[in-house]
Amino acid sequence: MRGLALAETGFVFDPVSGFGYNLNLTAVTLLRKLQEGDSIEKILKFMREEYEADSNEMERDLEQFLNRLSDYGLLNWEKA
Repeated sequence: MRGLALAETGFVFDPVSGFGYNLNLTAVTLLRKLQEGDSIEKILKFMREEYEADSNEMERDLEQFLNRLSDYGLLNWEKA
């Protein structure tokens, strides 16, 4: 996760696989928080404070994002 190159524009480069990905600005923020070592709980707290959305929907969206990162081999994560 920490080896990913992340541009402000949302482009992510994985030097291990050689693949690149495009993220929206929210996903860039979440990925940065993951790279900084923030816990899932801390990220959810940040999202609740920063964004106006249903708390359950935010949890679902974050879980989907983490699953997608895991699917691409960018994050070793499984829902507890």
